[in-house]
Amino acid sequence: MEQDPSGVAVEVVGTSTLDNVVIYDAYTALKVPDGDVTLHDVSAEAGQWAGLTLKLGLLASETGVVDAENCTFLGFNRGVVAEDDAQITLRTSEVKGAACGVYASGNTQVDLGDTPTGEEGDNCIDGSAFKVCNLSSYTLPARLNYWYEQNPEPSDFYGSVDYWQEYHTECPAGAGGPDFLIAPGGPTEASGLSVFPNPFNPSCTIKFTLPEGELSCELVIFDIAGRRVATLFEGEGDGRQHEIEWSGRMDSGGQAGSGVYLLSLRMGSKVENTKLVLVH
Repeated sequence: MEQDPSGVAVEVVGTSTLDNVVIYDAYTALKVPDGDVTLHDVSAEAGQWAGLTLKLGLLASETGVVDAENCTFLGFNRGVVAEDDAQITLRTSEVKGAACGVYASGNTQVDLGDTPTGEEGDNCIDGSAFKVCNLSSYTLPARLNYWYEQNPEPSDFYGSVDYWQEYHTECPAGAGGPDFLIAPGGPTEASGLSVFPNPFNPSCTIKFTLPEGELSCELVIFDIAGRRVATLFEGEGDGRQHEIEWSGRMDSGGQAGSGVYLLSLRMGSKVENTKLVLVH
């Protein structure tokens, strides 16, 4: 299934079940604004570079309630998002290639594995900025998940996240949704993204090498809420190494405050992300 690049691929409302669905090239793959929705064996892939667009895998908003099992969300800025008064329960699912794997805000309640009830999450969740970013008013339970590293650190999580008591050291067998039989966009080669120093004050040096070809490329800094802070580079692939200095100057002309930021290098359908820490 492909979507119009201006909106949402699938919006589900009421009491519904979505089973055995694969979504390609999505900006927002699934949106649940209300109702009680069950997702099973659903896979969604972000596909082509989105420019200024914030790509979301699963978005539960307003009063939506989602129970998701054996799902995959691949390549989105935020893999699983809950806002307003929404609720999400995620089990045996996979979130990869995200800047923030799971994002919660407002009065939402997200369950990635409940310690008091003994339920295991058995999810495989990654995020180059944060595995989980919890801006909600609740502690987010995240018992027995795999975080794509042997010993997850507190800096991998933002806000109150109960992940540390028990976690898997490898991805549980059977986690994730259906395989992607089509790979839109093809691979894009480029060297790694590096920053020095990091943390930094007053400035840092960013190095990267672009692939060669007619690819839209962009180097952007976002804050932890996903808002664009600064655009450092826009152009096409030239096969060259680039070196850029950032002193915390925002696109608005102001100075960025102390905190954690996401540095995102987009090259065609490929995205590389890393964290920046600015200390005044």
